[in-house]
Amino acid sequence: MSWDERTWNRYLRNVRSALVKRDTLLRGSRPGPLPESELQRERSAWAAKAKANLRRLAALATEAPDRPRAEETVSELASWFRHPAL
Repeated sequence: MSWDERTWNRYLRNVRSALVKRDTLLRGSRPGPLPESELQRERSAWAAKAKANLRRLAALATEAPDRPRAEETVSELASWFRHPAL
């Protein structure tokens, strides 16, 4: 995958957005009563979206003009993925 700033920014936004939504659901900050099974399904879906975009971001980081900084960004996001911000 070759470096493209627009693609990098898109994947970066997608990862961050998915992690925020997953964490919001983990905190139970969802309006209206939803069954726990539905909340778990939504959390899993957002986590899967974050993971897929994180993989793409990691692949792009290897081609980035500032590779160390890009890889650090991927590492920070991967840490957030593994340890939700509750």
